[in-house]
Amino acid sequence: MPPDKTSNHNFSTKFCFTKASLNTALASFLTHSDKDQLDCYDTKCVGLIAVLYRSGRINFRARPVLHKQRLSLALGDYSAHFTVEQARLACTSARLQAAQGIDPRAPSRVGITFAQLWSDHYYPAVKARKRSIKDDVQKFERWLSSEFGHLPLAAIKSSNIVAFLDMLSEREHLSPATVNRYLALLKAIFRYAVENDLHTKSPAKHIRPLVEANIRTRVLDAAERAAFKEACEHESNRAAASLFMLLFLTAARLGEALAAKVYDVDLASRTWHLPMTKSGKSAHICLSSAAVELLREVIGKRKAGYLFPGKDPAKPMTRPAKAFERICASAGIEGFTIHDLRRTWASIAVNAGVPLFTVSKALRHSSPNVTAARYAHLQDQALIDANNLVGEMV
Repeated sequence: MPPDKTSNHNFSTKFCFTKASLNTALASFLTHSDKDQLDCYDTKCVGLIAVLYRSGRINFRARPVLHKQRLSLALGDYSAHFTVEQARLACTSARLQAAQGIDPRAPSRVGITFAQLWSDHYYPAVKARKRSIKDDVQKFERWLSSEFGHLPLAAIKSSNIVAFLDMLSEREHLSPATVNRYLALLKAIFRYAVENDLHTKSPAKHIRPLVEANIRTRVLDAAERAAFKEACEHESNRAAASLFMLLFLTAARLGEALAAKVYDVDLASRTWHLPMTKSGKSAHICLSSAAVELLREVIGKRKAGYLFPGKDPAKPMTRPAKAFERICASAGIEGFTIHDLRRTWASIAVNAGVPLFTVSKALRHSSPNVTAARYAHLQDQALIDANNLVGEMV
């Protein structure tokens, strides 16, 4: 018999499913339990289970018995389009099929391709709750669709995925970190397929990620900084040039600047509010006088809209890669990326004697240890000066 209680709190996991009771159970689970998920059992429909997840997702599953073997069949996520009553009907149907000797899982496992898994199942299920969904869509459209889209899930083996990752690394020269992100997405897609009875086993599950020994250290020296600034002043794409200078002056991430709205910036208090950062939290950037003057020019008399609008003002500017290439070429700068502007800001601050803790706060790192691991080496000159000072006194 399934347990009535979770291991570390007191609410019952057996109750009549309703919108209110499920929301109450989810709130109690998130507040009091340390588990990753929790099974709850409907007292009105035999075999219907609602699986509560830490993300707030509620997934209905049926447990029909086929040939004396209890199955686990994913019915769908609880939503306005898939209600408790619909879940009960689906559960009852699955139990009737199993009682007649028919495997209720069979229809969902026949002939589904990777493209169908993505478009009909995975993407609709995660698009509203996954912050990196735009990156996932780009990965699917750039490579995954052409490599695996036409293949039935049963035809995709671990060896196919390994060969694909090797191709990204060796032929396309993608960094280990980027290759690992493709692997992570494949793992997530196949894990979803297994959890929802669309596939029996994930071919990506036991593939190990590449070692990420590719921490970049490229920053601009004083001469390059002057050349970069001058090239920005002569760049024909004025909006892109202003964007790059803002990143240079604030250590903001490109995505943060592209998503910024005019009302996020308060020039009077010299602050730039970030509603959502990489860590999933809001934050703010304290603006220097140079950044304030730049933003005053960028905003002009506008009261709303994106700080850097695209051709369609209702959408933000897309990544201005060509403008950045022109600026670097004009400045004679090689091997430099947009994100290296953030790294350059940090190197200037550390070399100027700004404490690593303060730099960490400015970069909005999750921990000062992250900052120390990446920028502590820039303090070596201070250590050399200290050793020289002591050496002169000995």
